[in-house]
Amino acid sequence: MYILALDTSSITGSVAIWANGQVRAEISLNTGLTHSEQVMPMVDQALGLTGIDIGAINAIAVTSGPGSFTGLRIGLATAKALAQGLDVPILTKTSLEVLAGGQLPHVGYICPILNARRKEVYTAIYRAEGDRMTRSAGPQAISLAALLEEFGAAQVLFCGDGLDAYGETIRAAMGDQALFASGLNRYVRAGVLADLLAPAFMAGQGQTYLDIEPFYLRQSEAVLNWEKRHPGESLYD
Repeated sequence: MYILALDTSSITGSVAIWANGQVRAEISLNTGLTHSEQVMPMVDQALGLTGIDIGAINAIAVTSGPGSFTGLRIGLATAKALAQGLDVPILTKTSLEVLAGGQLPHVGYICPILNARRKEVYTAIYRAEGDRMTRSAGPQAISLAALLEEFGAAQVLFCGDGLDAYGETIRAAMGDQALFASGLNRYVRAGVLADLLAPAFMAGQGQTYLDIEPFYLRQSEAVLNWEKRHPGESLYD
């Protein structure tokens, strides 16, 4: 049984092949190229490295958001096209849950943050006990200052590309109470996505390519700017 997993929700792009209980290949890139240039070559490379034919794939896994609006559209469009062509189901997880899941095992709070710009982050708060975690807040778009007030004196493990922009601010506010994920675990990994969704896949769950929608949390900058220029009007009328 084979799952092809992909993520293009943030600055990194990631593709993985899950086969019969384990991740057989995972490729993650942060090269500055757009995801539209990278994702299919990464899929081809991952399949080639594992020797698995594209026709043998049984399901597609993809992050639904939140994250980059353009990145999410690229990832979901790619996943839908593959699922339609292969006639297989799609399974999704939020990018925040995948980020948090990549930090397990852990005991304590895990807080993934993605740079939402406009001085906000996309985030959720999870409580981990070893290999298990539960969500205690979010998902939400919130200012970093308001988020940090949630923790008081608690120790928190932060992850996500928001650390690239706000890591120094978090450290200044929380000191040693702030722990930071390092290396590739700081970012969304397709291998983690595949592992998290494998039980659902094995249980026969999944949706068709027609049923998958992005999870944005808020409107895009382009829509917000249009609404400012056209008060009282709807872009969708």
